[in-house]
Order: sequence, then structure tokens, then C-alpha cells
Amino acid sequence: MADRTVIGIIPAKAHSRRVSGKNMRPFLGKPLIFHTIQRALESDELGEVVVSTDSQEIKGYCESLGVRVPFLRPPEHSRDEVHASVPILDMLERLGGAAAYSHCVPLIPTCP
Repeated sequence: MADRTVIGIIPAKAHSRRVSGKNMRPFLGKPLIFHTIQRALESDELGEVVVSTDSQEIKGYCESLGVRVPFLRPPEHSRDEVHASVPILDMLERLGGAAAYSHCVPLIPTCP
């Protein structure tokens, strides 16, 4: 049984400098992010899975799979020079931070 205090956060911005729309690009017949979400939801270790995105399209798709997207990330967290840890830490802090979770697992959508 999953520990409710372990959260998996998937950072999935809409645009990529090198590959346009990569998180929603088809891979094995499904958007790339689908594979990370599927594995996360199958995990016995994660109590909660959320996505940090700046895209209404990604938000709607993730929610249709049963993953929570509590808010769209601020635009300044989606620039090319911003490391993926920034939106992950922002999400964690906005959801209650260390007081709410014992562990945070970053789940990269391009590496399911």
C-alpha cells in the first residue's frame, strides 16, 4: 500500500527549445507523458501524483487520466533556462511542502 505522504511530481511544460510539444508527441501510439503517468499510477510507492504544467492541453489530458493538476505553473517557471527542479519545488511548496509530504519523487515525462 502506498504511503500517502509520498508525492510524485511530473514537470511537463508545453514548449521545448529543441523538440516542439515533446510531452504530447506520440510515442507507441500515446502522448509521451502518458507513459510516465501510467507508470506513476501503477506504482505502489506513490501516494499522490500531480503534474506541473503551463498548458491547458496538457492539464486537460492529465486530468482525463486521473492525475491532478491543481494549477497552471507561472510563466517564469517555463522558460528554457529554468531547471525542472524549479516548478517541482514550487508545486511541492504550494501543496504544503515538507510538512505535508515525507518524500517528493520527480518524474520526468521524457523518461518513463
